[in-house]
Amino acid sequence: MALPPPSQSLSTAPRIWLTCDRCALQGSRVTRPHLRSARRLQARSTAGESPPGSAQVAVVLVDHGSRRSEANAMLDTFADLYRSTSQRSIVKTAHMELAEPSIAAAIADCAREGASKVIVAPYFLSRGRHIKEDIPALVEAAAAEHPGLECVIASPLGTDELVAQLIEKRVQEAELASGS
Repeated sequence: MALPPPSQSLSTAPRIWLTCDRCALQGSRVTRPHLRSARRLQARSTAGESPPGSAQVAVVLVDHGSRRSEANAMLDTFADLYRSTSQRSIVKTAHMELAEPSIAAAIADCAREGASKVIVAPYFLSRGRHIKEDIPALVEAAAAEHPGLECVIASPLGTDELVAQLIEKRVQEAELASGS
C-alpha cells in the first residue's frame, strides 16, 4: 500500500501496515508518530533497498545426532516439511554431535547464502544440558567465525499443546495398530 503524500492529513490517510525504522526490531506496525519513518522506509524500498527488520533470516534445525544414518536422515525429512510449511528460504539441518553437518557448518552455509540472522531451533523436548550448555557453546563458537551474523537460539519443543496433540495422535495410532 502506498503511503499518503506528505500534504494529506493523517485522518484521511489510509491505514499503514509497514514497519518503521524504530519499530522494526519489535515488529510493530506504524503509528502516527512514526509516519515520517514509514515514508523513509517507503523511499528506501522503492529505491531497491531492504527495509530494516527484513533481513534474510535463516533457520538451523538441530538434533542430537546419531551414528545411525537413518536417524540423521529423519531431520532432513523434517527440514523439508518445515521449509514447505514455513516458506522460509534458508533452512539447514545440523547435528550437535556424532554426525555431520555440524552446527558450525550449518551456520557457515547460512552466512554464505546471505543470512544476516540465524535462528537455531533445537529439535529437543526439554531444557537439559545440551540446550543450556552444549548448543549455546557451539553456536557461540560458530558465530565468532562470522562477524555481523546474529545467532539466536530458540526454545526447545517443550510442553506445548501441539506436542501433546501429537503424542495423543501417536497413542491413538498405536492403539489402533494393536487392535484395542
